Amino acid sequence: MQMALPHGIPTIRNSAGDLTRPDNVFASAQLADWVIKCDTRPDDQPPTADHFPISTFIDFPITTNPMQTPRNFRATDWEELKEILDEELMDLEPPRELNNKEELIKALDSLEAAIMRTIEKVVPRKKPSPYAKRWWTKELEKARRKVRKMGRQARQYERCPEHSIHDKWKKARNELTNLLRKTKRNHYNDWVESIDTKTIWDAHRFASASVSDGAKTRIPALKKIDANGRQTEVQDNKGKSKLLHEAFFYDPPADTGIDPNFQYPEPAFEFKRITDDEVKRAIKKLSPYKAPGPNEISNSILTHCVNELTPFIGPIYRAVFNHKHYPQKWKRYTTVVLRKGG
Repeated sequence: MQMALPHGIPTIRNSAGDLTRPDNVFASAQLADWVIKCDTRPDDQPPTADHFPISTFIDFPITTNPMQTPRNFRATDWEELKEILDEELMDLEPPRELNNKEELIKALDSLEAAIMRTIEKVVPRKKPSPYAKRWWTKELEKARRKVRKMGRQARQYERCPEHSIHDKWKKARNELTNLLRKTKRNHYNDWVESIDTKTIWDAHRFASASVSDGAKTRIPALKKIDANGRQTEVQDNKGKSKLLHEAFFYDPPADTGIDPNFQYPEPAFEFKRITDDEVKRAIKKLSPYKAPGPNEISNSILTHCVNELTPFIGPIYRAVFNHKHYPQKWKRYTTVVLRKGG
């Protein structure tokens, strides 16, 4: 252990008024290398205490995951995106029927690359702010600016309490408070009235959540039974991910219970090749702003550019059935684990 508080700095003023040092701060050898400053603060001494507060500044190295803000597809200029996408698609081979799985993989990779180049050029990234409020309006912004302006004026006349600016400032603050309450109430009422079959689960999540910041909750330590039958706790994220994967995607049973000699009836109908019109109808049913998968291509790209992309997508889907090959990249997806109350 090493002494972090430098030698000779007093930590207490006793009843006789003398400065002494009964307290100290120690740190391990590794932690001592991270200590930037350790000193007492006599100016912050509490009124009922005789010891001086000791402040220690530590430059603790923290490993963080690189974070990149997602794309803001809702703020996209779709007319510009269509123009850029048309230019990118012009550089691809004209749509045609694919003869083998190699052509299928090449066509799929080329189409995704063209879409991603378009996204890079047009779609902006989100700029989240910790101070953003869903219910904030331009009217509130205007009222807040008025209050701040009057506050600066009132400070200039703080030695003149009878000046009229103080009453005006108080009135403006009360008006802003009432407007805040009214705006939040109206926003909540409008949101409740707009709930439908698709958003009822969001309402249930908000109503049943605990009174805390649910966005900052994390998965606690998970318990598992090892090969020897002992219960252990998993603390790190990698171990938790592996344990959740084993729970969600367990190995299939040795005996599936399916009779290999079962006689199935004749097919009720004959499979027909997928048409471009069917592809269009399927795309139009997609929810446009669902979270994108590993390729970062949002459904909104498909729904807004259905006429441009369908001639390229149709042959790819038909080749999947014709050559009985499901692309490997389509087998990869992201599973988000969300905690529930209790």
